[in-house]
Amino acid sequence: MRQRITYFDFLRGAAILMVVAIHTYPNDGFATPLATTQMLGRQLIGCAVPVFLAISGFFLAHKALDTCEERFAFWRRQIPKIYIPCLVWSIPFFALSLAGMESFSLGGVALRTVYTLLGGCSIYYFIALIIQCYLLLPWLRTVNGGGVILFALLSFASVAAVNYYLNIQGHELPLLIYGAPFPVYGFFFVLGVWLARHPRRYRLTPLCAGLLLSVALAMAESWWQYSFHGKGVGIKMSVYLYSTFAILILFSRRLQDAYTGRSLVARLVQRVGEVSFGVYLTHCYFIVALNKLCPIGNWTLHWLAVTAATMVFILVGRRVAPRFAVQTLGFH
Repeated sequence: MRQRITYFDFLRGAAILMVVAIHTYPNDGFATPLATTQMLGRQLIGCAVPVFLAISGFFLAHKALDTCEERFAFWRRQIPKIYIPCLVWSIPFFALSLAGMESFSLGGVALRTVYTLLGGCSIYYFIALIIQCYLLLPWLRTVNGGGVILFALLSFASVAAVNYYLNIQGHELPLLIYGAPFPVYGFFFVLGVWLARHPRRYRLTPLCAGLLLSVALAMAESWWQYSFHGKGVGIKMSVYLYSTFAILILFSRRLQDAYTGRSLVARLVQRVGEVSFGVYLTHCYFIVALNKLCPIGNWTLHWLAVTAATMVFILVGRRVAPRFAVQTLGFH
């Protein structure tokens, strides 16, 4: 087992905080200077899911998966850890979807049941995506630089097609349909696997220049896409490019070695990172609850309130019923 690295707990914490910020983003487009500034912030946090995937690939890259026994043992151990909590937290969403049916039918119930089992509730498409990564991991561990480029081309082409269909043509699709298939996001998992097998002591200056350029491209692309159907905030090629530079920079051995984690902020972010899966599973419930009980117009305050409520809920759950909270509720 690889030793726990606090720097990557910090990265997990930062990534899940970005996820919460994404889901509390007010999405006012470019209507005002404040909205434009918030749009810039939205581009900067767009790397959250890619960072999570890269971290997963990074820590699974050295798993012993050469034999069928090793592979099945890994799948039996790893998949239930994320799938069971996903099903548990999908139950309220599933019940609400049944309650919202215009006309009750067995076919409709069956369809919603299958959709729920596949990870279609709320933002749980990520569970379906990461399970695919686990299943493919035995054949991804030895991907070379050329293979990484091929996966990059596959993911960039996939997101370009998704982006065109959703943002340019203005169609709607469930997250499960366009976010869960491995080709759309798989490159970032592969990149994490590849980085785990290399020294990561590359120069950061050109990567930082590429990062800044990709942010400018993301803002320009969002502005252009808003002229069609008022969309263009989410996944797109420029954000994938930005995410690639962000991962390469964040995974740099220089940054990892320089990280001390001594400051209060760093320790708090690390703590969030240690329970990042639980935050992912539950924070949308608090977004809904706060919107109903006391709507908050300020993005930063909304984000802080949701984060604080989610963390308190998880920490209390771990204290009251630690085994149940970790194994069934996913508070790990």
